Amino acid sequence: MNKATNNILIKEPNNKTFQSTDRFFVNDLFTSKLYYVKINPITIKSENDIERNETRNKVENDRKYEVDAAIMRIMKTSKTILHTQLIAEVRFVS
Repeated sequence: MNKATNNILIKEPNNKTFQSTDRFFVNDLFTSKLYYVKINPITIKSENDIERNETRNKVENDRKYEVDAAIMRIMKTSKTILHTQLIAEVRFVS
């Protein structure tokens, strides 16, 4: 058999046949100087339109506070500033 560090997946039970009751595990001891293995995370499900709109609204509400904070920082340092300059600096900061 191969060394434990050569197999990316470990099958339980360790035989050559596959059954629906077999279990597979990622081998934490796997090492290789030649190969880089990237395991992508599992995506749960895609959002429907209602969930996507709710998520967008939550993100926009969170960003409002960040933009307000950026405006306050710029205005405190500048003391006086033209509206166009303020908009330009806020776009640069955020």
